Amino acid sequence: MSPSSLFLSIGLVGLLANPAMAAESLRRLDFKLEGVSCARCIINTRDALRGVKGVKRCEISLKKPYGGVVIYETGKTTVEALCKRAETADPKVPLKVIGQKDKSIDAMPVAVFPLYTPLNPD
Repeated sequence: MSPSSLFLSIGLVGLLANPAMAAESLRRLDFKLEGVSCARCIINTRDALRGVKGVKRCEISLKKPYGGVVIYETGKTTVEALCKRAETADPKVPLKVIGQKDKSIDAMPVAVFPLYTPLNPD
């Protein structure tokens, strides 16, 4: 066994041995953006959220209802801080975060998709 695969195996065993520790700190925040005027403000908002300490993943839909999702660590940021950062990401466009749904998740998803989509606007 190579040193790198041994390290990976030990790391995975550590996570499996204490899954509560690994999962307890991860949360998923879904939201909608109001006041979007162009794709650039969505990209600015997404990039601003990705830059927040504790954010692991972030995606925002380019189609109405402009749903977003953030996977974050609880000890490093809060829902309030994420919403404020999203609303102030682009000083030229006053955005509003609405419909926040925050929940604990068991593991980091392979891919993240916003809860709010054109097929599921509410």
